[in-house]
Amino acid sequence: MRDAAADSSLPEIGEVAAFLDMEAGLRELLLRVQHADLRAAVAAQLDTDAGLVELLRAGDVPAADERTGHVDPSSGRRAILVPALACILAIGMMVLVGRVGLRPDQGVLAASATQSRMEQLLADHPGGTQISPTEASYGDGKLVVTLDEPSSSSGLSADCPAGWFCFYSEPDYRGVRGKLSDCGWSDLYLWGWGDHISSVYYNVSSGSVDFLDHRGSGGHAGDELLFSLSVTKRGIRLVPQPNRADHVNHHC
Repeated sequence: MRDAAADSSLPEIGEVAAFLDMEAGLRELLLRVQHADLRAAVAAQLDTDAGLVELLRAGDVPAADERTGHVDPSSGRRAILVPALACILAIGMMVLVGRVGLRPDQGVLAASATQSRMEQLLADHPGGTQISPTEASYGDGKLVVTLDEPSSSSGLSADCPAGWFCFYSEPDYRGVRGKLSDCGWSDLYLWGWGDHISSVYYNVSSGSVDFLDHRGSGGHAGDELLFSLSVTKRGIRLVPQPNRADHVNHHC
């Protein structure tokens, strides 16, 4: 009689137990399935899997090399076990996805995509600090940049919060949004956001703001005024000279 403990071709007890536990778990899942078509598909798959289980429970049948006739003890049940497990998992996932349209957690995928976009934004515009999944702060909070939401950006109205004036990287209040509220001069170029303005909105209860193209050095005497906003002219869907403004002067 062979010593099973010494026979490397036999699967470990733990391996077989794990396999049978998985089969039992699948059958338990089947009992919870309410979708009739899916229940029938899983049941059919389990019938196939049952045949694999019986094969694993049967006596060890090592394969012989066709050329030499040598029997390889490692080609028995252990060789069948791993492919069988992989097959069941793969087909099970195909059944679930194909029959009821299940997909990986959309929330996880969306969060991962948003984080990738944020990392790219910070790489393109260095110096910012991420303060939320969709926001980055520059200049200790003087400028807060927010990623757009492609699925919800309608362009029908600006989403500039009260008490702030905002610029957008695309026309019609689309794209990445930057918001500021400080009085006086702000150098957008210093924060890597100069020449990235296509639309603007003023949501402050008083005052006005000028957007300028800085010229020369040492002061603003040579700056070119591009456009202005105020309580009487709050928004511009497409600024007269897109992607040129690099300074703002907020008159509170």
